[in-house]
Amino acid sequence: MSAESLEDLRKQKQKLKSQLDEVEKRISVALGKTLVRCRKPECGRGWEIRELTYIQTHWYEQPSGCTGGDIWREGEGNWKCPTCETMHRLYNKPEIEKLKHLFRQTVKAYD
Repeated sequence: MSAESLEDLRKQKQKLKSQLDEVEKRISVALGKTLVRCRKPECGRGWEIRELTYIQTHWYEQPSGCTGGDIWREGEGNWKCPTCETMHRLYNKPEIEKLKHLFRQTVKAYD
């Protein structure tokens, strides 16, 4: 019975990691094709999230007391329909919110 060398095991591990990385990339590509639809009846166009800009909103919290500083808090995500420019809130779409890293780009909006 031959024993595997440590080097053989490391090579096998690296090969499996490479295969896993490739599968994860393919999963990201597939998730990037997730469709969202414009809710405006006159438009109704569907878009893959990889084509859209994720708009991360922020809201301002004033200082409180002597030690509390002012701060910008992260709010909900939005996207704007490229066709009709209707803004869409994602506050009730957690399945899309968790894919925000797959949008074409992310911009920050401060109210």
